Amino acid sequence: MMAGMQDRRDLTAQCRQLCRHWFAAAPLHVAALPAPGFSGADVFRVERGDTGERFVLKRFAASATPRHAAWVHSLAGHLRSAGIDEMPRVCVVADRSAAAGGTLVADHDGAIWEMIEFKRGAAVEAPTAAEAAAAAVVLARVHAAAARLPGWTAATAPSPGLVRRIERCHALRFDPWSRRLTRLSAAGVARDAADPVLALAVAERLVAAVETFAAVGGERFLAGMARLDPAPLSLQPVLRDVWCDHVLFADRSGGSEGVAAGADGGPCRAVSGIIDLHAAGIDTPAADLARLLGSWTAPAGRGAGGLVDRWPEPLAAYAAVRPIAADERGAIGVLHAAGVVASLDNWFRWILEEGRHFPSGPRVLARIDRLLAALADAVGPGDPAGRRD
Repeated sequence: MMAGMQDRRDLTAQCRQLCRHWFAAAPLHVAALPAPGFSGADVFRVERGDTGERFVLKRFAASATPRHAAWVHSLAGHLRSAGIDEMPRVCVVADRSAAAGGTLVADHDGAIWEMIEFKRGAAVEAPTAAEAAAAAVVLARVHAAAARLPGWTAATAPSPGLVRRIERCHALRFDPWSRRLTRLSAAGVARDAADPVLALAVAERLVAAVETFAAVGGERFLAGMARLDPAPLSLQPVLRDVWCDHVLFADRSGGSEGVAAGADGGPCRAVSGIIDLHAAGIDTPAADLARLLGSWTAPAGRGAGGLVDRWPEPLAAYAAVRPIAADERGAIGVLHAAGVVASLDNWFRWILEEGRHFPSGPRVLARIDRLLAALADAVGPGDPAGRRD
């Protein structure tokens, strides 16, 4: 424990030096944020002592290339120039000797860092219909602006995200969770795990997933996904990881309390920020809609039906800004359903087979539990090849 605390202090000291690339001699207060993302990327809050401005210093994932990081920042800058102030402003490097260029800094290990505006607000797992509609309007503005990213040429092809999910479902037909559970029982779950306590808890979730999958006809779902021939869709730059944790709400003064009531009687907070663009890439806007709507808990009484049925207000609000093509709307439910299965499969594989380490076991379990709660409805009755949510 003491060694870990010392490592954290050393990293904070290194980050103070990194901050000088952006802020030169400005007085700074630097502190590690207590809740890192699932990737474990280091995140620090930076406050200028002379102006009181707050920023976030964040490291890109080790797998990120300088080219991708620069593209993400070009997208962020473009969205800000289009008037989407909910996107955090990216800070320009004052020290032009920094190896990674204008807004990025590479440390001595080659890791890539960014400094962005701190956005006040709170993530909401169960927004009101009005809040969901407000977020959908911002997402529609993002998509409309991103389609005009300089250097981007319009393209039409099957959704890369859906293609990956189809491949994952096809693989699950030949190596299902039930078979994985048998292998794990024979090998011992916690023996080689990075976090034995987390591994045992995830193994219990795997048992629950196997039971749920069998009860709702999971094999039929996988077979339907394997037969699916995805239609070409309009592709463009999208966020790809826009989910409830990355959409912040606040009252009009910037806080997260004392908010006004919406038309449905619930709180109606404004969208104050959409954060973490690191996973941005090329796909259909329907992928972002499926990701965001599927990450929220719908209002009471809307548990039945497809994802589109549960969220008419945000879809109508989105379409008022950026019309949703029929093929995009039809893809939302399939992307969501396959995404739930593929995401659970990823978590089971990462923790139980690959022994990956995650900085917060409780956050991982909470994420898996939300996916498990969505599994029965996502797989549900009906052939995904014929689904039109």
